[in-house]
Amino acid sequence: MSDEERIYRIYSDGVFDILHFGHMQQLEQAKKKFPKVHLIVGVMSNEDTTKYKGKIVQSLEERTETLRHIKWVDEIISPAPWVITREFFEEHKIDYVCHDAAPYRTGDMEDVYKWLKDEGKFLETQRALGISTTDIITKILYDYNDYIYRSLVRGVTPEDLNISQTTATKIHFEKKLEQLPLLFERPKCHKKWNWMTNSSL
Repeated sequence: MSDEERIYRIYSDGVFDILHFGHMQQLEQAKKKFPKVHLIVGVMSNEDTTKYKGKIVQSLEERTETLRHIKWVDEIISPAPWVITREFFEEHKIDYVCHDAAPYRTGDMEDVYKWLKDEGKFLETQRALGISTTDIITKILYDYNDYIYRSLVRGVTPEDLNISQTTATKIHFEKKLEQLPLLFERPKCHKKWNWMTNSSL
């Protein structure tokens, strides 16, 4: 059977927390590795992700449901194993695993994808530059007070934001002070045109 006729079963795994265009590009690249691809996406569990990478924003259910709406995805395994074993590979009849080529160290393993790379069962995708879940969280933390204030004026309580009433009042006061100069700005004067004299008033 030629490559054009064969349907390749490609597996691509990840955490997929706060799904962004970098994730989507990863899945698109995997889907387009061959003319016909059945793309299986593995979603890491809350427990494994917290253990190996740290705190996550979205639950397993939220991350999984978001992926269901991506057109490149044909099948989802959730939760998926953090390390792909031979048994898992064979059980799901996977032809290739598709991911970026950076080594992913876990415990005493230098790279969880090493055996797949060594045996030619690994296909590389290119990471999107300038975007990651960490980048998104960093941007929010950089403008922390702005987002706290944004939430407060929309009716979110200090308790829901995990801050004290004193902190909420302080941030609210600071933001009002920042807006104060705007109250004293002189409105722009728009000159009116006198059609009788062809000059502005």
